[in-house]
Amino acid sequence: RTLKPAEYTQMAGRAGRRGLDDFGNVYIFCPDENLPDYQETQRMMQNKASALQSKFKLTYGMLLELTKMHGLRVQDVMSRSFMENHRAERLITAKRDLTRRNLEIVALPPIECVYGEPKMEQYAELELESRKLAIDLHWE
Repeated sequence: RTLKPAEYTQMAGRAGRRGLDDFGNVYIFCPDENLPDYQETQRMMQNKASALQSKFKLTYGMLLELTKMHGLRVQDVMSRSFMENHRAERLITAKRDLTRRNLEIVALPPIECVYGEPKMEQYAELELESRKLAIDLHWE
């Protein structure tokens, strides 16, 4: 059978030596009678692999064993997990996007109320106060 995109991505990700090689080569060997056609191979290599879900479950026993036997700290174990690595990658992008959005907000012209007074900020404060009062009324 032809490899699924996730299988190919995993195999290609292991090509080369981590931290030593800039790239690696992937060789796919298959019997002559089972050669996939060009489009099928291209789909396998270019389609997005399904998102991985971490199955790593950190237990108290595991933490105790790691600290006792290997002298590792909880932070060290967590920082090496797939989920933490994925979260850290997303955090970098989120921080960059937040910085861009904040710069866009600062560059916006001030909002002027078309009717004059009160100012737009006062309307926003009144709206927030109105929402808080509504929540207080419904929860009592």
